[in-house]
Amino acid sequence: MTSTQKLVRTENFRSEEFECPCCGKNEIQLVLLSCLQDVRDDFGRSIKITSGYRCYNHNSAVGGSPSSSHVKGIAADIRVYDSDQAFRIMKSIFATDKFHRVGYGKMNGVLTLHVDLDEAKIQHVLWGY
Repeated sequence: MTSTQKLVRTENFRSEEFECPCCGKNEIQLVLLSCLQDVRDDFGRSIKITSGYRCYNHNSAVGGSPSSSHVKGIAADIRVYDSDQAFRIMKSIFATDKFHRVGYGKMNGVLTLHVDLDEAKIQHVLWGY
């Protein structure tokens, strides 16, 4: 573990799920993990994280916005396998009433839900991408 990584763990999530894939940094915020665990508890099934913390280089490489909430450690993308699962996870996201912004769409051909806690951005937004 490098000096910039945090050991993060909840009942259902591990540090590795949130590490930047290019450098291994993990500056994910614990409040995000807590909120994701609440969603997982409400959903009642495992949730796969496809993107957590991103360093600036990786964020740029994947076409992320320079102001991405991922580089702040307060966003995650969740893999979904079909629209039914997306709907059921969204119900849990909204039931917990903790996330400020939710996005739904395909990233590199993979269906994902984006959730974040970024108070610096417009609140209570649902968008497609």
